[in-house]
Amino acid sequence: MKKLGKNPSSLESLHADLDDVRSQIAKLKAERAHTERLPCTVEEAIGRIEETLQPTRVPLHLGNFLAPTGRGPDLAAMVPAGGILEVLLWASADTIRAKLREAIQAEFEGVSDGISAPARAAEIQRIDAALLDLERVEEGLIERGEVSGLTMRRRPEADPRAVLGIYDESGGDTAAV
Repeated sequence: MKKLGKNPSSLESLHADLDDVRSQIAKLKAERAHTERLPCTVEEAIGRIEETLQPTRVPLHLGNFLAPTGRGPDLAAMVPAGGILEVLLWASADTIRAKLREAIQAEFEGVSDGISAPARAAEIQRIDAALLDLERVEEGLIERGEVSGLTMRRRPEADPRAVLGIYDESGGDTAAV
């Protein structure tokens, strides 16, 4: 680390370095936001169909149709509020599954593949680690400026671990706070 003193060129260099680091931080934050918005893979989307349709139950009991009153039961009384979806799923789950698969595959047609949940998590963890490293560099530059008598503003959203110089010896300090 070079000594700055009051040399205007070294102070300008410090400001330029700080601007450069902050620009890199902004780019990484944009990359993280983009990664978070990437669609899942087709396989994951189709897998969610089953997750969504699995908990269906049949709210109608056939015994209600066999009542000796001479007419069918009052469906409005038998199906709880919001239960009509369950009736539809019970009556035509295979058709709904097929239509959802078609819609998902059509949505992904002509689009680059999505990112799997494990790949997304790994990419976000990589970006978070790089962000923390850059924020530590940023804090080092700010501290160098302070030693030289400069007052340099910290970003309000700076990671507290970088500002306070906290390191997790177990290597687990790459997670977002």
